[in-house]
Amino acid sequence: MRFKYFLLVLLLSFKTIAIALPVIIEGKSAAYDNYVFRVYLEKDPISGVEYLADQQRPDASGHFSLGFELHNIQRIRIEVGLQSISFYAIPGKSYSLNFNEITINDQNVFLPQKPLSITFAKQDMLNIVLDGFDYEYQQFLEQNFMILIKYHDRELFNNFKSEMFAKLKDSPISDSYSYTYIKDYIDYTLAELSFTAKLKNHDSLGVNYFTNKDILFNNPAYISFFKKYFSKYFIKTNGGKEYYEIRNLINEGPLTFKIMDKLGKDPILLKEKLREIVLLNSLKQIFYNHDFNITKINDLFSEISTKSKFKNNCIVAENLLHSLNRFIKGNSVPDFNLLNIENQTKDISSYKGKKTFLMFVSPSCETCEADIRILKAKHADIKGDINLVTIYAGYNKHDAEKWAQKQDAAWDFLWFENNFELLNDYKIKTFPKYIILDENSLLFNYFPPKPRENLFSYLEALKKQTDEKNNPSQEGKIDIFRKN
Repeated sequence: MRFKYFLLVLLLSFKTIAIALPVIIEGKSAAYDNYVFRVYLEKDPISGVEYLADQQRPDASGHFSLGFELHNIQRIRIEVGLQSISFYAIPGKSYSLNFNEITINDQNVFLPQKPLSITFAKQDMLNIVLDGFDYEYQQFLEQNFMILIKYHDRELFNNFKSEMFAKLKDSPISDSYSYTYIKDYIDYTLAELSFTAKLKNHDSLGVNYFTNKDILFNNPAYISFFKKYFSKYFIKTNGGKEYYEIRNLINEGPLTFKIMDKLGKDPILLKEKLREIVLLNSLKQIFYNHDFNITKINDLFSEISTKSKFKNNCIVAENLLHSLNRFIKGNSVPDFNLLNIENQTKDISSYKGKKTFLMFVSPSCETCEADIRILKAKHADIKGDINLVTIYAGYNKHDAEKWAQKQDAAWDFLWFENNFELLNDYKIKTFPKYIILDENSLLFNYFPPKPRENLFSYLEALKKQTDEKNNPSQEGKIDIFRKN
């Protein structure tokens, strides 16, 4: 047993573990045992794309077990219904959790997720120390942020920094791997504060924390500072020579080497791997900017995903290519197979032939019901041109049927069948959420006007545009959409 523990500590002593190690999470839920417990991991921190690592419904006694593999310490997310909680997991470690206070209530439109409450069966020092630092850091900001911003008080900052590292040194962290992770977390959190308060030179911070350091993809404090430091990297010189040079290089075509050479003139980006990550992050930031050609940006993502020398960068590029294009007009949307209140199975193709107005709603959402009343009043006028489809994100089929009957509307009401992956695929964060599909059930508009706003004048403009397209002899053609 001692040898096994020694071997695990030895493996964890390396900054990057060569092989993935299993992580087991066992838990007990005192309530709502019928709901699935799901654990999500991040594919990469630049795209922010998550994937479902494991899921399980608790047994009759409320117990469940989740398993997955990690290469490094990573912040993971456990979700039950629309509630979630995150904590840091160590490769090769098992966790025993108690979920004593789960309240799967209907979600407020302004509060899409409510935090879960958990307790660790055994003290977990990594999470205790990180939570403790986060608490003290927030207290420090509340009391001193304006002083730092206004007076650039370096002594105040340095005293707090010394205090935090002294507390870390005195903490009962038993392994060097966790200690290094926490040290980096504190270091990069305070580096971001120093950057925000302009306590140190911009370039010296870049050299000290990026050029001369490893890329710490698994550390959220590193990623937070990285994104802050390189925020709007391509557009911060908007209107200047540099901006137009970069714009022209991107819009000319997938000439990755030319753009990389351009970025290489920045003394912070001497390392090729870091430079390529900055390029990918910057392309993400400008993806929807009308000055840049989306097709050319996609070509760059494709080229880097297949030709980069760095495996992590390939993964980032591929994830960005898929995630950023998911909700572009004309692209396919996630399919579904759901029952309506007549127990008929419906999928995306069921609504081909006309545009479709998808509505994701939740049980106690008053705004959802108000918008449905508005749609009912106009349904007779628009039903010839557009399908209305409501997807009900409640936890019980019987309640879904009662809710649909209460609305008394003459269109399809579908129950989402507790398919939270469907909500994740459509990026549903608040209710109501509206999406318009075209006649081929491809995405037409991910952010259409709401019924209580100018939806109907928008639909009228669409109808006019369609009529003019089908009748080229008519004058006064309009183009209200950007052609990507």
